[in-house]
Amino acid sequence: MSAYDVSSINKSVYSIEQDAKRARNSVAESNKSEPAEDPVECFLKEFAMSPSEMENLVASLKKNIDDLVKQRGADGVPIHWSYVPILPVGRVAGKCLSLDFGCNDNFFQVAVCNIRQSETSRDTTEFRPVDRRAFVLTPALRRAPMSVYCDFTAICVRQVLQENGLQAQADPIYMGIVAGFDARLKPQISPAEARVGKTFKDYKMENFINCDFVASFQKSMDKHGLKVKIVTVLNDAVCTLLYGVHSVYSRRISTSDCSISVVTTRSGANVSFLETDQDFLDSCTTDRRLLLRSPRNGSFCVVVNPEAGMRCGEKGELSNFLNNIEKNVLEEAKPGDSMRWECLSSGCWYPKLLRNSIKTMRKLEVVGAGFPDLLSSANCFEVFYVCDRYATVKEPSKDQLAKDLQAFLDPLERYQIQPKEAEKLAQVCQAIVKRSATMLASCIMAVAQRVYGKLLPERMVVAYCGAMFQIGQLLPSLQETLDEFASPINSIYPFKVELMPADTAFGCAVSAITIGKTLAMNEHRG
Repeated sequence: MSAYDVSSINKSVYSIEQDAKRARNSVAESNKSEPAEDPVECFLKEFAMSPSEMENLVASLKKNIDDLVKQRGADGVPIHWSYVPILPVGRVAGKCLSLDFGCNDNFFQVAVCNIRQSETSRDTTEFRPVDRRAFVLTPALRRAPMSVYCDFTAICVRQVLQENGLQAQADPIYMGIVAGFDARLKPQISPAEARVGKTFKDYKMENFINCDFVASFQKSMDKHGLKVKIVTVLNDAVCTLLYGVHSVYSRRISTSDCSISVVTTRSGANVSFLETDQDFLDSCTTDRRLLLRSPRNGSFCVVVNPEAGMRCGEKGELSNFLNNIEKNVLEEAKPGDSMRWECLSSGCWYPKLLRNSIKTMRKLEVVGAGFPDLLSSANCFEVFYVCDRYATVKEPSKDQLAKDLQAFLDPLERYQIQPKEAEKLAQVCQAIVKRSATMLASCIMAVAQRVYGKLLPERMVVAYCGAMFQIGQLLPSLQETLDEFASPINSIYPFKVELMPADTAFGCAVSAITIGKTLAMNEHRG
């Protein structure tokens, strides 16, 4: 049924319902001056993690990362290595492009970015978004020959260039590609060495798998007379990190470093980090901040993107960290499904936990037996958004929350949602978001130990992006949990974690112009 035996877990799991009902029944027997524990509190405690549990989770994730990195190059290892010839830490300026296939298999995005020197300081660089638009990929296009697909992409890029007055410029515009599929990349001295591996998205173009990916798109750009030069292909999580790298370096913050990024969406979660090439480790400088280490002897920096949450949990590593709600969800899973860290920290888990929580709330009589079912994931996320607004208001109205929930959960009012029920549902949503933030924070700390060792930098910047951060409570909950890790009570060495919003498209674009101009300079010198 799963990677480990669920039935053996259930033998040792106490019943939430029995525990909460025991608390309810004690009301009649308790002294009036000593109110009994609210049964909902017993339920909400399921989502909390103790400091010791968090510490053990960090250790488990760290071991998993180390084990995977040791297997570098082995077939089937779920880690993506993205070689970056030049980190975007130089002073560059100009317009550049990003072609993003990482967002969705129903559309792609073309973004024009203008990078210019700040008017307020010579040491900083500013991003100026010029244009960003999405183009729909019809089912027919996703199944057309690769040449047709590439031609359509080139036509879309041409439209963006023309409407921004960039079609006739003399110098080439450097472009980076954000790949939402597995692109097998060798060290990118030449971008034509990128080839498409397996894809999990609905790309079924003829000759797509194993095609010379960059060369195919470059051929179509040239065919349509575009002065566009594709110089890099990167994963979306890697682009997020490179945005942070450039932003921190351009701000010249001497005590900080951005070597980690986190991306969390409704479908998954990834934490990427700046590693160093195995030939680079012994030859780099000893500065603790990776941005200031200098590669020698033709070495490259490499960003490690542990796709699928590093697969931690597939061998049962997370069994000790699951709460009873999560175990109940897993028990209902399809044969072959397994619990992974990614499940616990990404949006795909929110609806499952919420549905199961409502079932338990019915049994506890916290909500009535007729409380409306959440029939779709979209409805579940709408619940989180509504409850999130409720949580951020200084003097929230339980009556208004009940009305907002009623509006889309049960517009026909077959069941009248009560204010008290709405408030309890909001508390459960906040607990689910907090648990997700705890999982993300634990992974960030595990990666930080991988990157820096036990002596973390005084100030560490983590770049973030992803649709799940639109749920407003996730970001402050994540920052709060990271602050708990950095607390003098829990940490020997003082450090501060700063979360920085990042833009995938601009991270890709700034890397493209940095790499492109450096390669052009080297060719000129040669």
